Amino acid sequence: MQPAGRRAPSVISRSTFMEDYRRIISGNVLSKPSYADCWLVGSIGELERSAEYDTPSGHVVVGTAADGEMEYNLTPSEYASTDAANRMIEEAISKVRAEFRKSGGRTDRMYIAGIARDVLEPFSGDVLLSCGGNIEAMETQMERMCDIVYRYSVGLGVFDILLADPKLEDIYVDAPCEKNRIHAMCQHIGTAINPTGL
Repeated sequence: MQPAGRRAPSVISRSTFMEDYRRIISGNVLSKPSYADCWLVGSIGELERSAEYDTPSGHVVVGTAADGEMEYNLTPSEYASTDAANRMIEEAISKVRAEFRKSGGRTDRMYIAGIARDVLEPFSGDVLLSCGGNIEAMETQMERMCDIVYRYSVGLGVFDILLADPKLEDIYVDAPCEKNRIHAMCQHIGTAINPTGL
């Protein structure tokens, strides 16, 4: 029995890390890996959702905000990576950049993936453990990390993810505009929407 005026301790949440992470992001918290070039600033939790789907490199929520504006909120998959994974990715990106400064040369995906693999390979045991000992999952994760290294070293960063979204028709940048720096036209909505998730 609780003494008068005292509240029972709160129950510990049993939600998953991704649920917690999405809840934090939806609370208008700025977040990004150190190597990324865009902040997540969306209001996912406050949207009246009209669509939600996954792309090969991210999660998208489209909906109407309280002010009546349509929002396209993108959460790139690397934004939900662990700090340890992001440190490995950052190390590989640094190696790619150093290699290019030193000797110039190729910037194709296969070559960059090879450099990234060389840097990530010593960590493969840690990646395997994080994948529960599943070798196929580890290989998939290593490939994903190599793609991220490519995207943020010689690729287009978050624009690679936007360009890979088959539901986006047009993407254009309006850099001087403080509120809407990146715009997108989404097929199933048929109107201009603002990627506030970037």
